[in-house]
Amino acid sequence: MVKKKIELSVIIPVYNVKSYLNQCVCSIAESAADAGIEPEVLLIDDGSTDGSGQLAEELAVRYPFVRVIHQENRGVAAARNKGMEEALGSWLFFVDSDDWVALRSINIILSAVSRYPEADIILFDAWEERGGQQVEWAHFTKELVLKEAENQGRKGLDSIRQQILYPKDTPLAAPWDKIYRKEFLKRNRLMFPENLKVLDDMVFNMEAFGKAEYVVYQKEKIYHYQRIGTSITNSYRPDRVKQDQRVWEYIEKYLEELRAEEKIEDSRRKELEQCFYCRTIKSFAICFRLCFFHENNPRSLREKLKEVKKIMKEEPYGKAFQKVKVKNLEWRLKLVWLMAKGNCALGMGCLYFMNQWMEKHGK
Repeated sequence: MVKKKIELSVIIPVYNVKSYLNQCVCSIAESAADAGIEPEVLLIDDGSTDGSGQLAEELAVRYPFVRVIHQENRGVAAARNKGMEEALGSWLFFVDSDDWVALRSINIILSAVSRYPEADIILFDAWEERGGQQVEWAHFTKELVLKEAENQGRKGLDSIRQQILYPKDTPLAAPWDKIYRKEFLKRNRLMFPENLKVLDDMVFNMEAFGKAEYVVYQKEKIYHYQRIGTSITNSYRPDRVKQDQRVWEYIEKYLEELRAEEKIEDSRRKELEQCFYCRTIKSFAICFRLCFFHENNPRSLREKLKEVKKIMKEEPYGKAFQKVKVKNLEWRLKLVWLMAKGNCALGMGCLYFMNQWMEKHGK
């Protein structure tokens, strides 16, 4: 008996998400039924301790196209890599277990891969769910077909890579609003860097779009991203600065390799470096929320300000504040840059609390 070809593999890292996993998997099942197919759904249980692994097994009984893989806790990057290793589909769709897919998502994806079977990456839009509010997550104003071999194709691909590092509008770093041709990833040995505990998806996509020769953008919403206050991206991380510094070391090495191997025009490499400096400064500002002034930080205000003053002089932050072109920074980061140049940690703290007030009051 000839095995039926699997067009799409959906890879879902699972770690202590018992409250959300059922909704996530059911949304995929409904979308698959709407499309009239059975995709491969891989639930990678990354050492859950809250019963998520058992729930995953129950979902596999309910849906025959669901397969569960259990492993020791190694982080989301390792879980995604395990999914890539095990996937049988021609295309890979990474879904986060606390989100859900749109009803027509699989129909939209299958239509896109039928129309662009040789594309390396196909990018879509999504919805961002903010406590009952639904916000459009749209990347560009029009659909795009970028081929390196065609006029302006590489320039467009490099522009996307720059926006992954430092987006002008909607963030491009997440893997869940994209699908990837498995053969493209395998040929280029692209994997999520497991030694990075934060921003591994940003690094993965920066490298993937750097290797891609054919990218398509479709203005169709396939995904619902749920912003959760207790998620990894929003919770207190006392080690966040050190984790970020590992990312910046990784990217600096990547930029050095581009320079040495001359894989990118000098002008565009310099543009990418400027995006790197901007993103580094943005990361420093994000640490105000996740680390320096988080409500769970037990240190006194004086100790917090001392830490801010110390960190802003360390690498790569010190270099970024020195080398960034201020015109490239968004306005709030220009204020952060100004305070850093004046060596004023207290001013940075005031900026942070002002920003928190503005966000709370919708300013």
